Amino acid sequence: MLSLRAHTSAAAVLSYYKVADYYLGGESAASGKDAAVWIGDGAQRLGLDGAVGRTEFERLLVGKLPDGTQLGTYRDGQLEHRPSWDLTFSAPKSVSVMALVGGDSRLFAAHDAAVGAALRYVESSVAETRIRENGDVRNEATGNLIIASLREETSRAADPQLHTHNVVINATQSADGQWRSLDGYQFFQAQREVGQIYRNELALRCAELGYGISQGKDGTFELSGVPQRVIQAFSSRSAAIEDALAAKGLTRETATSAQKDTVTLETRERKSELGSEQLRGNWHERAAQLGFDARALAATTRGLDTAQMRRGRNDASAALAVESAIAKLAEREAVFSQRTLRQVALETAVGKAGLADVERAVVLAESRQDLIPRNFNHDGRMQAGYTTRQGMDTETRMLAAELRGRGQATPFFSSDVAHRTVALDELRSGRTWTQGQRLATAAILTSDHQVHALQGYAGTAKTTTVVRTVAYAASQQGYDIIAMAPTASAAETLGSAIGRHAVTVSRHLSGPDSNPPGTRQLWIVDEASLLSANQTAKLLEEASQSGARVLLIGDVQQLGSVDAGAAFRQLQEDGMRTAVLDEIVRQTNSHAMESVYAAIRGDAKAALAAIERGGGVVLERPDIGDRHVAMARDYVALSPEERSKTLLLDPSREGREQLTVAVRELLKRDSTLSGPAVRIETLEDKRLTREDAKQAFNYEVGDRVRFRRDFAAGVQRGVYYRVAAVDVQAGAITLTDGSGRTVEWNPAKWGNSTVEAYAVTRRELMAGDRIAWTRNDATQGRVNGHSAQVIAVADDGRAIIRDHRGVRTVDLGQEANRHFRHAYVSTVHAAQGRTADRVMVNAESFRTNLLNERSFYVAISRARSDIRIYTDDRKELIRNIEERTGEKATALLQEDRSMARRDVLQGVEVAPDGRRNEASKSLTREGGFSRWAAQSQLLFPSACRFRQGTEESLNCHA
Repeated sequence: MLSLRAHTSAAAVLSYYKVADYYLGGESAASGKDAAVWIGDGAQRLGLDGAVGRTEFERLLVGKLPDGTQLGTYRDGQLEHRPSWDLTFSAPKSVSVMALVGGDSRLFAAHDAAVGAALRYVESSVAETRIRENGDVRNEATGNLIIASLREETSRAADPQLHTHNVVINATQSADGQWRSLDGYQFFQAQREVGQIYRNELALRCAELGYGISQGKDGTFELSGVPQRVIQAFSSRSAAIEDALAAKGLTRETATSAQKDTVTLETRERKSELGSEQLRGNWHERAAQLGFDARALAATTRGLDTAQMRRGRNDASAALAVESAIAKLAEREAVFSQRTLRQVALETAVGKAGLADVERAVVLAESRQDLIPRNFNHDGRMQAGYTTRQGMDTETRMLAAELRGRGQATPFFSSDVAHRTVALDELRSGRTWTQGQRLATAAILTSDHQVHALQGYAGTAKTTTVVRTVAYAASQQGYDIIAMAPTASAAETLGSAIGRHAVTVSRHLSGPDSNPPGTRQLWIVDEASLLSANQTAKLLEEASQSGARVLLIGDVQQLGSVDAGAAFRQLQEDGMRTAVLDEIVRQTNSHAMESVYAAIRGDAKAALAAIERGGGVVLERPDIGDRHVAMARDYVALSPEERSKTLLLDPSREGREQLTVAVRELLKRDSTLSGPAVRIETLEDKRLTREDAKQAFNYEVGDRVRFRRDFAAGVQRGVYYRVAAVDVQAGAITLTDGSGRTVEWNPAKWGNSTVEAYAVTRRELMAGDRIAWTRNDATQGRVNGHSAQVIAVADDGRAIIRDHRGVRTVDLGQEANRHFRHAYVSTVHAAQGRTADRVMVNAESFRTNLLNERSFYVAISRARSDIRIYTDDRKELIRNIEERTGEKATALLQEDRSMARRDVLQGVEVAPDGRRNEASKSLTREGGFSRWAAQSQLLFPSACRFRQGTEESLNCHA
């Protein structure tokens, strides 16, 4: 793996790499080479070569270059300069064991070569500087670095651990010949990709030496001849760090570099003073006790085939890996970065292909137009990326389906009747509507468009005013109302609000023809921002074919779909007739409302200030444990009734689990939780993409899988199978059912599109606990997200619970009943659509993948009155929110959308695969479409957007 640490001061670096530890200019015992050497094109330009000397190292760390240049920035008379970054490449434990215990010196060279390949990539593709000219800032790729490379061969726990520290000096030469500071942001963006380049290069070289490669998840590998018991026995240092991270609610994947630094130093033992011979003697003795002869295994390895044969094999593997990576990434994102594509392809091709092989395969995919270059904005910076032809076709079909329906529907009412209907419903509701609610309702009722949208901020009462009235009025006109939403819980909320049965969009799309001939239907779709482009395209095409009218309801400012696309936003940008509600009525605290409006604008600083003015809390606690305890104490201090009206939010799943532990510990103390504590196995969705589901290395022994249909291999629909064995090389998985019967499953060949995969997690239950179901189950009346209270629980897993169906006994030992977790803390994504009196948010600044304008807005807008923010760093929190919009990219550019509109207006049919049929002229039903196009603006028809308080917005319905 690659660990990355940003150094904060030259003194700290020198202290860490002092003579007693790393011997600057000294000798490495096993290899006989200098322990620290200069590498990189930047080092060559400065004439740095060979062993690293302490004096020159220290001068470079403080920004003093040999030519007299002083790097850094003076602030208040003080020079500020980051000294360096440490990129440490660590060999898999099995490689370290075979090199240092087995004595296979060839593995030193393999490791060095893999490190070199990764660093060359960093230098050529990651090294950048930021140049300020005339008030503008631009990034320039420099292609040169100064690196002090220090190889080590033992861990702090005196285990064999082959690793290389690479101290990247904060200096690079730009094209104008000037030496400048580096842009460290790029190192962190490329960390996973660079680490994977190292792993792939090392795996290839180990395979060439004759070792078998055992691929793990997330692009990891071990040498297949080294048993797991040996790997674990020689990994005590790693185990100590992981235990310390876990105690803080973190993992290696979720912790920041600073957090891992802290834990590494906290668990840092004094470096062993044993000599190399004594260490090796100890290692051989431990290996013998484990019954493992590393030297014997090393003696059996032989070099393999020629480079030419290897090149052909690698090209084929790389092509398959790139194809797989495209499929995986395109499922979740319409546009993805070049860097991410390479990383995911390399993860799939460990031991089979390296960076050069993957890059050739990417070029071929571009030439076939499987990949289409696309630059996109990420964290306020433009990145090079790709979209796919399929993604473009999907969005084209979606936009065409909506465009065809413009001007093709008969309004529900005339303008006068619509206004009377609105007035009567307002009177019946017993409360005063906003002008925007009146105008939006009238606009939808008088619309002649088959597809209409209602865009409204969180808390504008979209459903309880506008949607309820439209549903009632349409039903009075003889329309069947079909209510749906992306999730079962959102569908239930919609159905309850309008008094109709509601289903998920997936259920609707997979069901039989729901619009028999001669019937008229209105499809009401809530939380439309959560729909993917693919779902929306299918929905609108089905509506177009059946003649159903569609009302899409949502908020483009809230969280988007987990899968690819930003359909609701894209349709609005393309001119879909949209009524807009922008007057929030949820918040009873004016300052809380002010904070929500500020969040909508992306002004996190103003939002936090407004929260505090309104009596809310913004609490700064750097330590995650302290922060969780503070949140738990504040929550448990509330009365039971107040707790029931409070949302505890954490952006990450692991954070949710750790905060839950803190809450439950306090609930035990106040006797809310009582009786015996019973450990129950629960099933946690592995959230595999369709492509992930095909790959054996994504499954682990003990996982559960369930298929949604029967298969000839003897697999029965709905049965839970346990993963008993995984053969990654053969791509085969052995499954067993409850009776012990085995099934050999090849996920790449069958069943992957119908499989559900779950990891097993043990959770503690006590009387008084609240749980939330995590899987829909119609037979049990369960909805994903619904909660229940545990009244009693027995050791055998049988529990008495109370939920919306009353008090009953549930056998939690049955796997169908194991889909639950504790219900005290929710992720922000799961909370969208919910409302509470009080919201308490663990807003950690380092969660950059989960923290952005949209997630922050969703989190605080759940609250009616009281908002409490708990963060590690207020300034960093503000900066990271304001830098990240959270907006998903779309595959089509503006010119692509213009072409699609022109085709539809000209009657050119867009086939289901997105292809254009120039001969087709099937669209101008009764001339309505052309008539509307001539009378209104095609893109963003502003006269038809119903903002609050604008009477003229009704003109387009005259």
